[in-house]
Amino acid sequence: MPERYGAALRFLRHGHLHSGLLEHLNATEGHPIQLNLTTEIAGIDCEEGTIRRSDGTCVQKDLIVLANGLGCRFLSLITGKDCPLRDTGLSFFRYLAPAQEFLDDPETRPLFENQEGDFCFFQNFATATSVVTYLCESGQTRAISVFAKPPSEGVTAGRVAVIGDAAHLFRPQQGQGASSAIESAGCLEVLFAGTRREDVQPRLKLFEQLRLRRCGPMHVFSNMLPGPDGYAWMLEKIKPFWDDPARPLPPPGSRPMSFPFREFMYAYDIREESRKALAGYQQQKRSESHPIQMRLHRYLREILSVLKRLMRRFARSAHVHKEPPSKLRSSSPTPSPPPR
Repeated sequence: MPERYGAALRFLRHGHLHSGLLEHLNATEGHPIQLNLTTEIAGIDCEEGTIRRSDGTCVQKDLIVLANGLGCRFLSLITGKDCPLRDTGLSFFRYLAPAQEFLDDPETRPLFENQEGDFCFFQNFATATSVVTYLCESGQTRAISVFAKPPSEGVTAGRVAVIGDAAHLFRPQQGQGASSAIESAGCLEVLFAGTRREDVQPRLKLFEQLRLRRCGPMHVFSNMLPGPDGYAWMLEKIKPFWDDPARPLPPPGSRPMSFPFREFMYAYDIREESRKALAGYQQQKRSESHPIQMRLHRYLREILSVLKRLMRRFARSAHVHKEPPSKLRSSSPTPSPPPR
């Protein structure tokens, strides 16, 4: 993993991730950040960039990022329609067991002995169940219901962007929920470095293009049906989001979390893709403004030419011509040259 993707896989509990982010915010120098976890947000105005609090006060921002999880109440303001959660009827159980117990058991040892990487994926097509194992720290057993909603068709409106589970609700099979939110944060960082207020909305459109092309396929992968029909289902559902021949999809027969799927997920560099997209946008912006500059320069040259002609006419009409003094001429004729 580190040799191919630049870093090892990290499996983090949500609590540890939250604590780490909070410590990072508190250690940030030069850009003090204040977290307010007690004031309820009553509403937002996407076009104006205003946030209305429950106490009636309002604040205005150049950019608002919604990242309040699967229960986001304002998502309909972004997408223009209701996005209700749907209970899939599925549940997943998270529990911990010492890895050595599986290696010591003669029935489970063959399943883990020759697996590549630190995680394994097992699937039972007949019962539509799957098991994912990976190395992790201590924790507790949990049973969690799985909810779903269709992929978002839009993640920006006016001066507002939505990221993470609030925008794209992934099932837990691929472990891409938090990863998607972190990718979106990296994309925003690249696109909005050093921007002005008037740059916000055009760059939000660029952010939306980048994230829909990325999160759409990841949403489909995370909801891929178990069983032999899963791949055909994936090909049909991914059509609205993917048409890039330079990055082919995993081939038929690929299992979730197999190398082709990992390559598709982990070889993607959001910061590099954002830089390329921003450079293309800036180049297009310059090319679009070039004809206007050329016309402006031509008009200025014509104006200067007219001004010069007017100045010459004015100078001729205002100039007083003085007759030069007559030269004294001799009254004696000029002698002719002697004959030869």
